Amino acid sequence: MKKYTYLLIPSIALLIFIIFTILVKTVDVALIQFDNSCCFLGFSTMNFAVNDFVKTLDTDTFHMITNILLFLAIATVLPFAVMGIIQLVVRKSLKKVDSILYFLLAGYVAVAALYFIFEIVKINYSPLSVDNDLKPSYPSSHIFIFIAILFINLVGLFHYLNLSKVIKIVVIGGVSALSIVMIIFRLFSGHHYLTDVIGAILLSAFVISSFYSFICFINRPKEVETVAEE
Repeated sequence: MKKYTYLLIPSIALLIFIIFTILVKTVDVALIQFDNSCCFLGFSTMNFAVNDFVKTLDTDTFHMITNILLFLAIATVLPFAVMGIIQLVVRKSLKKVDSILYFLLAGYVAVAALYFIFEIVKINYSPLSVDNDLKPSYPSSHIFIFIAILFINLVGLFHYLNLSKVIKIVVIGGVSALSIVMIIFRLFSGHHYLTDVIGAILLSAFVISSFYSFICFINRPKEVETVAEE
């Protein structure tokens, strides 16, 4: 397999995210007026319609549940962090720490970096924003961090646990189901418009595909690739 092939899926995922973000800023834009400020919302007809429905729900309960889910997802990082610290203390060398733990760390850093970028680059504001407290909401950080971290952690989990294919499929299915729950519940929390949710899904798809492509590239069968290229 050619080396550039590993960039194909992440590149497509990134392109789709960028195109969607541009559309969010240009299609069916409406002005939202506050007391002393204003902002613009793309896909306004769709976003307002979904938000009107969400207002009829118990948004506080959904908000609480998604906060708990996010906390639990972030907590799944701790076993790998503890493992890395233990290896560093016992083996007394950064070079002797398992490379997979460095890969996981790189994934976490990428997620954190993108989170802070979109805290600075404000695309949309939360439906619950008030005049002096405009909360950036695009993409939904809860959904993005939750999905990205859980799927990144699967690489570490499958590396250290000798699981059968059936169990792996079940685990992946479970993580996917939890991700769907997070997506729906976060939308129902009233803190985001539908486009914020879609943006988070697309951004997490880019991060996950980039991470998995990188892992596959590192672990590619070099002899077979060399023969194929010749």
